Amino acid sequence: MKHYRMEPTYKKSVVEQTHFFKDGIMATYEEGYRWGKFVIHIPETQEEFDVWAVRFGMSPEDAKENYDHIFEDESIEDKYLAICGPDLGESHFDLDDYDYDMIEIWDSCSSYWYVNKNALAEEFTDEEEEELIEHLAELYDEGYAEALEDDGWEQRHFWTEIQCEVTLVPCDENGKVETTDE
Repeated sequence: MKHYRMEPTYKKSVVEQTHFFKDGIMATYEEGYRWGKFVIHIPETQEEFDVWAVRFGMSPEDAKENYDHIFEDESIEDKYLAICGPDLGESHFDLDDYDYDMIEIWDSCSSYWYVNKNALAEEFTDEEEEELIEHLAELYDEGYAEALEDDGWEQRHFWTEIQCEVTLVPCDENGKVETTDE
């Protein structure tokens, strides 16, 4: 495997979102961070690529068929990076799209609660929505996700995003970048 340290190019661009569900209501907790570092793992061999494909819900045969155009394109130097890594021309990255590990995130600088109801939930007023958000925030401040689960909320989804351009730097599997003395 090849490894790359992936970092945002702008501060305040790393966001974590957690979805909780109860009685037809989805509550989303979003927390923003000033900075973060991640390591992404990129296959170097066909065998590693086959494992990657299965991890991301494809058979090796389907993956080969889906990405034949990249394997056949002579202008693409690192075909596995082109398939399994981020498109550096983009400015939004859901880290679940990659084989990654978090190195660190730090300095929480924002947090928000949102609530949405599905078709089965009863209507609620703006005041009831504000009260629910206050209740969720108090619970979370007291005991994080465990406090919400104790109150009957079920955590179903969690993901991390980088909401700006990123840089990629070759590193070891732990995200350590080797420096050379000149």
